[in-house]
Amino acid sequence: MQKNTATILDQTDLKILDILQREARLDVKQIGARVHKSPAAAQERIRKLQEQGYIQRYIAVLDRKLMGRPTLMITLVKLNRHAAQTLRDFPAYMYSLPFRGV
Repeated sequence: MQKNTATILDQTDLKILDILQREARLDVKQIGARVHKSPAAAQERIRKLQEQGYIQRYIAVLDRKLMGRPTLMITLVKLNRHAAQTLRDFPAYMYSLPFRGV
């Protein structure tokens, strides 16, 4: 539930966001201790950060080697034509190449 009223983040908010990005499974007691706030105060700040849209979701970072995908490549593809048929054929063409994605 994102609101359009963004607030200026203080150092405590920034520290909470940093902690959550690194260790989102910490409980509010641990987060509060790291930012020198009570668990209730830390929970309230996290709630506000969620409501304001700073925290969109919590995710798991998977081990690519264990998942059988040890290499991550990000590639920019520029097409000469953007015709509907070209766009429909593109995924099949990519999968026909020797190195392909998931």
